[in-house]
Formats: sequence, structure tokens, C-alpha cells
Amino acid sequence: MARKKQRGTCALCLGEDRELQRSHLLGRAIYSLNREGKDDPVIVTPKEHTPTQKQIWHHLLCWDCEQRVVHPAKLDTRGRV
Repeated sequence: MARKKQRGTCALCLGEDRELQRSHLLGRAIYSLNREGKDDPVIVTPKEHTPTQKQIWHHLLCWDCEQRVVHPAKLDTRGRV
């Protein structure tokens, strides 16, 4: 099933009416660093607190800004060669 595209203001470039990506709020590396032994990280919300392997995400950044955050070295060298 295709996911519904969400449009809004990008939190980084402040571009309006942009297609927002599913931006992970904490990277996979943070999850692995945060584990103690084999326990999963705990997610805490007003309604629950439970161990989970799921990463927290939110429609936050446009595609261009998401790429800047995820692959900064690729974009920094583009056009400089």
C-alpha cells in the first residue's frame, strides 16, 4: 500500500508546501549505542512506556534537507570537482 504523501513546511530550510519525508529523529547508530546488553530502547509517551526496536520518525524535512542530514559528505563535494 502506498503511503500518503504529506506536505508542509520543512523544519530546516523553512520551504513551504514541500513534500515532507519520514525523518528519523534519532539515527540507527544512536539506538545501537543506547542499548545495554540485548535490551531494546524504551519509548515513553503520555500513554505508554515500552521496549521497542522501532525508530521514532516524523514528517519533518523536505527531500533535499533530508539528504543533507543523511549524506552530508556527498552533497558537500558535489560541484567542487
